[in-house]
Amino acid sequence: MTKARTYFLYLALLVPAFLGPESSTQAEPALNPADQISSLVKQIQAQALSSEREKKAQHLAATVRTTNAFLDDQMIDLIASLLQNNDDIVRFNAARSLRYIGPRAKHTVPQLEAALNKIRRELSTKQFWTGTSSEDEICPALQRITGKEVGPGCNFSYRIDDQ
Repeated sequence: MTKARTYFLYLALLVPAFLGPESSTQAEPALNPADQISSLVKQIQAQALSSEREKKAQHLAATVRTTNAFLDDQMIDLIASLLQNNDDIVRFNAARSLRYIGPRAKHTVPQLEAALNKIRRELSTKQFWTGTSSEDEICPALQRITGKEVGPGCNFSYRIDDQ
């Protein structure tokens, strides 16, 4: 046996031992987009920790961005249901997800408008607010979905990311 073959044989035997048993088992098949999104929405709704909800909501938006062509109205409605969440960062990412979907999410406009009114009421009770709110994503979502200017109070000209 040549030195190269011997070296390769050692590597083939030793690498799995260093990486652990997970490396030698076959990975589970990836969920289809609808199942993945459904799972994320359920996890967001069930999560008690705000920081974990935020991570899952960001993951949801990223997933929708890459898989939105595969989403039907039922999945779009499931995403839109997050606009009623009490956590504003969840509403922010739900609106972002709907913005990524675009005009196919037109039936969610009433939910987006209700979420916009909710955050405006919440912000009106604050004496001083300098952070980001779901309004910063709801307004662009409404414009992208409807194809119309949203109107007064929706100033998002600072947005430079993709649609």
